Amino acid sequence: MSSQAPAIDFEALRSLVPRGIVLTPGSQEYEDSLQRWSQTCVKRAAVVVKPADAAEVSAAVQFATGHKLPFVVKCGGHATSGVSACEDGMVVDLGLLRSVSVDRAAKTVTFGGGCLWSDVDTALWAHGMATVGGTVADTGVGGLVLGGGFGMLTAQHGLCVDLLLECEVVTADGQVRIARAEGANADLFWALRGAGQNFGVVTRFTARAFDQGRVYSGTIVLPLDALDTLVDFSNTVIDRADPRSTLVFCATHLPPDYAAPGLLAIVFYNGTEAEGRAFFAPLLALALVSTARVMDWPDVNMQLGQVPLAPNWRRLQGGATFVPPLRAAAVREAVLDLFLPAVQAHAGMRETSMILYEILPNAKLRSVPHDATAFAARDDVYHISTIWQWDDPAHDAFVRQANRDVVRKLKEDGIQHGVTQYNNYDMSGPIPPESAFGVNLQRLREVKAKYDPDNVFFKWLSLYPKPAADGV
Repeated sequence: MSSQAPAIDFEALRSLVPRGIVLTPGSQEYEDSLQRWSQTCVKRAAVVVKPADAAEVSAAVQFATGHKLPFVVKCGGHATSGVSACEDGMVVDLGLLRSVSVDRAAKTVTFGGGCLWSDVDTALWAHGMATVGGTVADTGVGGLVLGGGFGMLTAQHGLCVDLLLECEVVTADGQVRIARAEGANADLFWALRGAGQNFGVVTRFTARAFDQGRVYSGTIVLPLDALDTLVDFSNTVIDRADPRSTLVFCATHLPPDYAAPGLLAIVFYNGTEAEGRAFFAPLLALALVSTARVMDWPDVNMQLGQVPLAPNWRRLQGGATFVPPLRAAAVREAVLDLFLPAVQAHAGMRETSMILYEILPNAKLRSVPHDATAFAARDDVYHISTIWQWDDPAHDAFVRQANRDVVRKLKEDGIQHGVTQYNNYDMSGPIPPESAFGVNLQRLREVKAKYDPDNVFFKWLSLYPKPAADGV
């Protein structure tokens, strides 16, 4: 603990959040609250606060700022950058804010800042509806939405930020504000949609929703030697630009023993089984195994969550982009020459490290001007993500260097101007604010000066050079 923490009276904090929970070292509940998706992000907070509503979030923020206590916000805890954990500081855990309400007539959904995507998907599906959300059901809504938000329905409906109608947000001064496209906080609403973690704690979102039927989706297992064919088919998906289609493919080691590398293609078609099978016929013809079928909408986003990932392992995520067409030679070099050999270098890295290519037709997201929201990455690029998993802290440096090598190679096929990366994916190191926010940076700084002049919210992609801070 820091010398500062023992001087703080956390009993006083309990009186400020009477409906919530305050955890300090010494209980199992405190220990459980520290867990994150990656063990590299487990840090011993001085206090963990689980507020029951926006007013209690406000009380926690004011307590932290009043005591000059560093604090972070946790929703799902999936970020491998460590931004939801804080050594010797305060964690504001939004886990109690998980209510979801659906307005069928207005076609909107309102959900708490602590929800997981499974909460939102399930509530909407009960009404035959959906909204754009994360592709992994057990991730939190907050980080994904505020950073942009891609999903299986993005090709058809846009990004999460493009569907947002309203946010309830606690700003650095403790005020609970309602931010919309019009009104007193319109500038804040603009900033929240793509750079939101820099401006406050969003306790409630309201977004557009739409009628949704069952879809064709599943996982197709392919041999590694089908890589060139998979690349060719990816370019076909890009060229066809069918907004009802999405393809996510990855190179990994295949269960059950993870001895041999192979390919997984998660296919999605927002239509009938006949339409889906026709669209993905070239991959189905090569399938070693296929689970593709007609399914309920919530089941789609369970698929990546069902990829076996050992609990409490160490994980790292990196990101890059490519400009179409996807080049087979570049994919072979990244996958066969760099990624797979690195994963095979040490025991415990195959279950299940992977490199993923996301093929989402992007005409819809590119139709929104770069400066319409704070999310500026609206060029004709496609996203790649590296996910590393290992169990031995002695391999930390090796994995981070291997990820840098792979991402550097991947970025050689990306464009060098504007904003091309997806900030939610690249968690492997600091990103200059100019690269993260492009043409929107100056306006973001102006909004920041209005709502957070002391730069209280800086842990995620800061708008300024970051001060020395734990875990960053």
